[in-house]
Amino acid sequence: MTFETAGTGTRITYRAILRFQGPLKLAGPFLRGEFERLADEVEKKLPQVLLSLG
Repeated sequence: MTFETAGTGTRITYRAILRFQGPLKLAGPFLRGEFERLADEVEKKLPQVLLSLG
C-alpha cells in the first residue's frame, strides 16, 4: 500500500499479488473470478475503513 499527496487529498495505491503453488496452482484459473470479486469489494470498502482510522 502506498500513499501519495494528490492535490488536497491523498492517492492510495493498494496491490495484492497472489501466487498459487502446488495443487492450487492448477485451480488458479478457476479461482480468478472469485478473487477479482473480492478485490472489487476491497476497493469499495477501503476508503471508508481508512477514514474511520483518522
